[in-house]
Amino acid sequence: MLLSSICSSSFAQEADSGSLRLSGQAQLSGDFYGSSSSPAGFEPSVRPSSLLRFVLTPTLTYGEFQLPITIAISSKQTNVTTPFAPEQSFQQFLQNPLNTVSLSPKYGWAQLHLGTQTPRYSELSTGDLPAFGVGAELSPGPVLVAGFYGTTQRAIQPDSASNIIGAYQRNMLAAKIGLGERELRYVDFTVVHLADDTTSIARSPLGFVPPQQGSLASLATFFRLSNQLSLKAEGAVSLFTRDQRVPEFTGSDLDFLASLQPIRESTRLDLGATATVAFNEDLWGAEAELRYLGDGFVPLGYPYQPSDLFQLRLSPRVQLLENRLLLNGSIGYRINNLSGTNLQTATQILAMANVVAQITDAVMIAASYANFGLRNNVENDTLKIRTVNQSFTVTPTYTLRSESLIHTITATIALNDYSDANTLTGTLNNSNTTSLFGTWTTAFQAFPLTLSATVSSVQNTFSGAELSLISVGVGGGYRLMEGRLRPSLRLGWSRNTFAGFTPDNSITLQADAAWSITETVTWDLSGTATLYSYGSSRGGGSVSEQLLRTGITTRF
Repeated sequence: MLLSSICSSSFAQEADSGSLRLSGQAQLSGDFYGSSSSPAGFEPSVRPSSLLRFVLTPTLTYGEFQLPITIAISSKQTNVTTPFAPEQSFQQFLQNPLNTVSLSPKYGWAQLHLGTQTPRYSELSTGDLPAFGVGAELSPGPVLVAGFYGTTQRAIQPDSASNIIGAYQRNMLAAKIGLGERELRYVDFTVVHLADDTTSIARSPLGFVPPQQGSLASLATFFRLSNQLSLKAEGAVSLFTRDQRVPEFTGSDLDFLASLQPIRESTRLDLGATATVAFNEDLWGAEAELRYLGDGFVPLGYPYQPSDLFQLRLSPRVQLLENRLLLNGSIGYRINNLSGTNLQTATQILAMANVVAQITDAVMIAASYANFGLRNNVENDTLKIRTVNQSFTVTPTYTLRSESLIHTITATIALNDYSDANTLTGTLNNSNTTSLFGTWTTAFQAFPLTLSATVSSVQNTFSGAELSLISVGVGGGYRLMEGRLRPSLRLGWSRNTFAGFTPDNSITLQADAAWSITETVTWDLSGTATLYSYGSSRGGGSVSEQLLRTGITTRF
């Protein structure tokens, strides 16, 4: 069992000057973890023994001047989007996307951005890629001018002996100029350039991700044609090189773009476009979206966006019976491999529907249905694929109120059917899942006690085998000291059974407490102890874990 202590942090709330104000929040928290297994070494530790986090979000205001500051750092490397740095330098620490250190001073219509930022310029240019650098945004009247330069990926030296893949340093330059009222109509022009620094690391080994480079130009527009009808559209063109190490290529149709970046054998020029029409009344509305991304189009600020596709989606909604019945959904069609460069072309049908019905004041029912279908164009061949995934969920809720108690009972039934008609695998990949969830909570009116119970059962059948998961939990919470101290306790048990193996069992005890020390200072404490007892599928071993989380938060 591990013990911990946490220190607090406080800030002055206001300066003597009436026009100088400081507001925000600060939090210091820590996780402390320990585990043991039987036999010894049966299972390695899955968490670091300690992890500290510090979050500070103050805003200094003086007249028209504002200085928002964001600092969110941790004592360990917690990155998931970039490779691990074995000996992290201070610069790499700042460039870690999951560490945030930023300042954004603003005066009137001018704002400067320093440190960690995620420039969100448009849907096809930048928006998902955090970077560490410097930027600015100027918005005098109907004019908008913005720019940013920073590092989106740290340079990590590859080390095959330590299983470190490594990465080139990747820098991004982006700029946008726009004209118009944001709520009524506007036109934005955006340019982005992104490049890996080939000198940032030593020669890359075989299998290493090659250094890449790209440029993009985008034109986006929005028009509110009436109070109900609006149109949003964007068209973009990207020039992307997938490997800077290949020779330059001359005599191609892209030579006129060589001033932007070298044209190589791995360079592609392609287009992307989106358009959305929305019509919204108070009680009903609909949205239609069209998306086309060419095979060679790369939206530089959205690294995980698939391309080479055409997609059409329609999303209606309606409210009936004085808002007691809500209906919404969407249906879409997607086709990929538009260029025909792959062996097969796949089409997808995407459909979803949701219903929320307030039957009486005490009874509410929510239901949803989703359908995902995938089909390729190979005929009479063992490579033919047709996959259909359907899911249906219904959740009734019953609330019973009396003078002394308020009971809330919720049940969820979920059915999922996955059908794989691949003629090579037959029905071996078919999967059926039935899930049942139930919760009950009761709150006493006379005193601040809340009790709860949960039960769940999941049965999954696939490839001739069956997986069964059952869990039960009970808990309760109380409020003391006029609600300033809020302790709670929960006990849970779960059992997993797979095929013919003996079951795995786990028991978890969790105790939580939140204490509002003052109106602006809160201390949170959570302790969890879990005992895992594995069946024959894991050799009958056991593991015990202890996790202590604590933190103090102050608002100023």
